[in-house]
Amino acid sequence: MAEALILWTSFSDVETGQKVIAEMFRREFDVRALRDAKLRERLEKALDYRQRIDTLIRRSEAGVLRDHLRDTTAGVTDWIASIFDIARRLDAYRRDRTIQQDMRSVPLAIQNFKKRLEIEDDEAVRTQMRETIRSKEAQWENLQKLQNTMEKAEFQLENTLAALGTLYTQLQLIGAKDVDSGRTRRLQEDIAGQIASLQDIAEAMDEVYRD
Repeated sequence: MAEALILWTSFSDVETGQKVIAEMFRREFDVRALRDAKLRERLEKALDYRQRIDTLIRRSEAGVLRDHLRDTTAGVTDWIASIFDIARRLDAYRRDRTIQQDMRSVPLAIQNFKKRLEIEDDEAVRTQMRETIRSKEAQWENLQKLQNTMEKAEFQLENTLAALGTLYTQLQLIGAKDVDSGRTRRLQEDIAGQIASLQDIAEAMDEVYRD
């Protein structure tokens, strides 16, 4: 989104600049790509915070303070991109009918095979059934890992939206006296921490799918 930074400085009118940049972000992170209504709502919320942060910076005192606020929030674009990435992965998981069907059918299949194993007399058949049970149990373990990872991702998404809202609130409290303080440095660290956490979740998702 480097072009957004260029456009940011080219508009003297706050409202015009806000609308143009907001539209660019909405094209880049298109909520229509998500079918799940709750995920669309969360992405909309993230984009709204981003727009409000941009507006806040443009309306801040020109000069050192405004430049410092821009530097402080430089990582927010990557933050939004990470939110979008997690939302897309969650959306794909929820729409995957095969996984949803397996979550219901695999534990039942394990139970049924174990019951049949108890009454089966033929040793060759029993051997095959044991192998099938082991295979099904491995599949079920992986499905549970996937489900747990997706639940963690959903909670992380909620947490990061709250953190984004907190950032917006804290930015409103920053004045010229805070430019050289540790306050803005902590905000930068918080942003970097949120991005890292989302990337860790994304990697965990990939790892479960690889397994």
